[in-house]
Amino acid sequence: ADRNNPAGAAVRFGDINPLISGNVKANSRVLLERDIRARLDAVAPFLAYDHDPYVVLLDGKVSYVVDAYTSTRNYPNAQRADTGGLGADSGLRGRSFNYARNSVKAVVDAYDGTVDLYVVDTKDPIIKAYEKAFPELFQPVSKAPEGLAEHFRYPEDLFRVQTQMWSRYHVSNPDTFYNGNDAWTVPQEPGVSGLTRGASSTAATGADGQRLTPEDRYEPQYLLMRLPGAEEESFVIMRPFVAADSGGDNNQRLLTSFMVANSDPGQYGELATYLMPSSNLPDGPNLVA
Repeated sequence: ADRNNPAGAAVRFGDINPLISGNVKANSRVLLERDIRARLDAVAPFLAYDHDPYVVLLDGKVSYVVDAYTSTRNYPNAQRADTGGLGADSGLRGRSFNYARNSVKAVVDAYDGTVDLYVVDTKDPIIKAYEKAFPELFQPVSKAPEGLAEHFRYPEDLFRVQTQMWSRYHVSNPDTFYNGNDAWTVPQEPGVSGLTRGASSTAATGADGQRLTPEDRYEPQYLLMRLPGAEEESFVIMRPFVAADSGGDNNQRLLTSFMVANSDPGQYGELATYLMPSSNLPDGPNLVA
């Protein structure tokens, strides 16, 4: 709002206080969009945003970091992405795309609402085009405050889509691929046992407190863990796989593998799949639950 026009603020909010209050000074500011996603949608509506902003404390300041995506459905010879299970607040939900990149980290100051858009993927042709169209909107990640990049974590919505696609595309033999002999699936979220398809229950809730349905799949988890063969712990996001078949109890599955994406500096973005010994598969999440 115009700091020299308190009457305009009074009309905008339908409140007489901005006009008569002695607390409104010449240097006062009014935040019209206080919601993080609303601010980002107003600044760059052409980007899709992750459903889960996270807080970073740096140099005594609190900021929200939001992963932003570019996407298109026109990438040649590519399969349309499986977006099932994305949260209602995910910017990728409801989009038809076969290409997506986490090219931007959006940072919103928790005090004054300042928005900075840092480009972290300089090879993405879509973000290059946006940078040319809006040269003052984006900044290279090298311009970010020192230490901020160390807090970046691998984006959850992108990882969810990647794991769901990888469950089918992890095989390299064409016959195996087309016959689906070695297809995996992300197991159901523990707690949906006994629910009938198309139903929901207030007694079965996920980690976010939302009601579960039989279609809900295991949520990706951020973990601090020592990966097999590693000497030190890593901060990763993880999601398990079980064997896919055409029948049987969907809850009685053995763990075939799990996939992780690393968020540690120097290893950020590295994806790895760990296979379980086929002769001795451990219990999957639903059996453990």
